[in-house]
Amino acid sequence: MKLKPSEIAAFLRKPTDTAPAVLIYGPDEGLVRERTRMLAKAIVGDINDPFRVATLELSDIKDDPARLHDEAEALSMIGGKRVVLISGATDALGGPMGTFLEESEAVGGAPVSLVIVSAGDLGPRSSLRKAFESAKLSPTIPCYSDDAGSLESMILDELAVAGLAAEQDALDFLVAHLGADRQISRREIEKLVLYMGDEPGENSNGTRNERRPVRLEDVRACIGDVAALALDNVVRAVADGDVPTLDKDLARLFEEGEQPVMVLRAVMRHFQRLHRAAGLVAKGETASQAIAAMRPPVFFKERASFERQLRLWPSTKIGAALERLIRAEVQCKTTGLPAEAICGRECIALAAAARAARA
Repeated sequence: MKLKPSEIAAFLRKPTDTAPAVLIYGPDEGLVRERTRMLAKAIVGDINDPFRVATLELSDIKDDPARLHDEAEALSMIGGKRVVLISGATDALGGPMGTFLEESEAVGGAPVSLVIVSAGDLGPRSSLRKAFESAKLSPTIPCYSDDAGSLESMILDELAVAGLAAEQDALDFLVAHLGADRQISRREIEKLVLYMGDEPGENSNGTRNERRPVRLEDVRACIGDVAALALDNVVRAVADGDVPTLDKDLARLFEEGEQPVMVLRAVMRHFQRLHRAAGLVAKGETASQAIAAMRPPVFFKERASFERQLRLWPSTKIGAALERLIRAEVQCKTTGLPAEAICGRECIALAAAARAARA
């Protein structure tokens, strides 16, 4: 059963009593963890309660398929509905979970326990995803990286709770540099809140504001040294054809523990934005008009760089670059070759193409 995006928040706060299981999946691992935790807490309150929370590994179910049924039907010693957590699920769970869902729904659901299955990105052909989507009582909750609207809402909500309000250029900067992972985004906002402290403030025009303003310089001072900005430098170097900067900053990112797949996805997102802008130019708009129409907006200090990249990357070349990046991500996940080497090779190849176009 597919939940509509508008239904997800309400379900996480108050899941239906008849759902035997829920699948939470997607490329945003932070959002998967956040929603898994939120759903579990809605059932048991304390997710560390050993009497009401059980954890199963894929190997447990593979070795003993009946284990899933046993845990789902087990009663809590202290009463109350239980939660069974299965993390890192793959299609290896598709068969056992399909059987479990069919048998549970045949008797009208499983009120004793709620099985919460969390997984990474699952394609439409995934057997695990199909098992849930074909079920009538067991919903799927996809978790994709925040778009501009949802990310902006999250930022504003978190700041409002702390009595803060971001000025527009500060908000634009945050939207442009966060969003790949929900938990990382929240941690960065928490750092910003701590940085701001609890002193009263004024708007930049000198007027008082009941919520203290967060200015661009505050944001830059708080997150100016985080991996998000280093990653942004790598993305810009790839699109600009700046091979020396790319080589230096990419090595630094890997030393700090950044995952090669996340680097590839960041570069991919940037090229997708370039592709949208190039499409507007192809329809007759100027580069400046196309950049002004971008959502989220291009940060004002990066507009000149973005316009230069539009000249270096026509639509056909952007399409080819996106294909290379997708193949590189697949290779990182499937070939067993060093992911850092695959990522570095593709980024340098794209940067070299941009440098050649600039010559």
